[in-house]
Amino acid sequence: MRHVNELEYIDGFVYANIWYVDKLIKINPTSGQILKTYSFRSLYPKNKRPKTADCFNGIAFNATDRSLMLTGKYWDKYYRVNLKDL
Repeated sequence: MRHVNELEYIDGFVYANIWYVDKLIKINPTSGQILKTYSFRSLYPKNKRPKTADCFNGIAFNATDRSLMLTGKYWDKYYRVNLKDL
């Protein structure tokens, strides 16, 4: 997989965004196999972003409520999301 960026280790798996594509992948860290792909194209559509906003690339895990905080480079927003399998 090309352009893997911004890694987060959660419960034995690596979650990473794909640079310049609004996707997040779940990776088995032992085999390197991509187990799941999540699309976030509709989270903050490119046509709704300010011209100064760049790509989707921020991910952080909130262990308290098991949510992910997602944002992008120069975005004026961030999003809290819950994945069903997290």
